[in-house]
Amino acid sequence: LLAGGYGRRLVEIDRNGRELWSLGKATMFVDAERLPDGNTLYCAYDGGRIVEIDRSGQEIWSYAPEGVRQLTDADRLPNGNTLLCDDLANRLLEIDRAGKVVWEVGTLSRPYEADRLPGGNTIVAEAGAGRVVEIDPKGNVVWSYGGLQESHEVDRLPGGNTLICD
Repeated sequence: LLAGGYGRRLVEIDRNGRELWSLGKATMFVDAERLPDGNTLYCAYDGGRIVEIDRSGQEIWSYAPEGVRQLTDADRLPNGNTLLCDDLANRLLEIDRAGKVVWEVGTLSRPYEADRLPGGNTIVAEAGAGRVVEIDPKGNVVWSYGGLQESHEVDRLPGGNTLICD
């Protein structure tokens, strides 16, 4: 599943490069993930919305946070909640299916991408601070790596190492 680069299309391709599925909209896709039930969750950069659609493109669920500045990442968590990066508002949100904010950290500098780790901490690429941080459920920084220019992607690898796109 391909999205990003501020494109106007989501595309799923097979290993041979054959297009299997696509969705074109009058929005800028910046992030997308295929959910276990086959639906797709995408982040609309210019519309400030997170949208879940089925394979036909029918909207199943959406959320437009109040006061949103620029959404750059959305991940559906195992508990059904959604983790969001609101880049220009300098905040990371976790919302439930009803859109209620159940967790928020507003002390970050342009959080561009975040992943919830198996132990409950969250790893965040802070584009504005040029660093990657791991924060605990109370919002405390428990690990950081700095000296980056403008980190936009981070993944904690199975062995514990961290992969960063700067």
